[in-house]
Amino acid sequence: MDKQTRYSHLQEIKRLIRQKIDETIDLNVEKKKDNSVVTEIDTYICSLVREKFLREIDVNYFSEEDQGSFSFPMIILDPIDGTKELIEKIGECAVSFGIYYSSDLNDERNFSWIFNPFTGMEISSETIELESREGLLNDRKMKVLVSRTEYSQKLFNENVNTEILPIGSIAYKLMLLAYGVGDAVISKKPKNIWDIMAGTHICHKRGIKFYLDKKALNELDETLYQPNMIWTKHDPKIFQI
Repeated sequence: MDKQTRYSHLQEIKRLIRQKIDETIDLNVEKKKDNSVVTEIDTYICSLVREKFLREIDVNYFSEEDQGSFSFPMIILDPIDGTKELIEKIGECAVSFGIYYSSDLNDERNFSWIFNPFTGMEISSETIELESREGLLNDRKMKVLVSRTEYSQKLFNENVNTEILPIGSIAYKLMLLAYGVGDAVISKKPKNIWDIMAGTHICHKRGIKFYLDKKALNELDETLYQPNMIWTKHDPKIFQI
């Protein structure tokens, strides 16, 4: 699929998602077998992606709401990462989408896209990176983006060198990190591949590494990742929180 077609599909998907959210006064929320929740927005986005992309490219499809074959090449989709925030109308959620021909984060064929339907903020693996104007590390505290839930469960220990910022949705946090908002994202709870694939790929292309127990990964080939997870450009040993 050429870039023009791919981006035209994403522009149409963006428009339809925002229209759907604007038209939906009361969300229809259902509980799944694992007690997590799903809304009509989630299922709507799944259908949109299937309609726009799978009719034109021959790939597998792996989504939170439609767990088909986890085999490359494939589309990996989280229709709404941060469903809780969506329900509560907190603008800290994101669509996390990508087309992946291999698990290698350096594979130039791979493409990722993250979109916040409330603010319109978006980023892709091909978004141009602007030059950072951040000061030196010793001039300020290290800003660490973490889960609101994990923060409320007191899983982090703030210190004099670290400022912890609780924000919803891991995909949204990784988009912020890729744009230079903060020095690291840390997660101390398991994450599914659909939660982190797009964000990890986009960050990787900007020199932000994904560490699993302080070991940098260049491939994502599992469906579930266990803590502790750190995304940062810096030495992960810095973040003892």
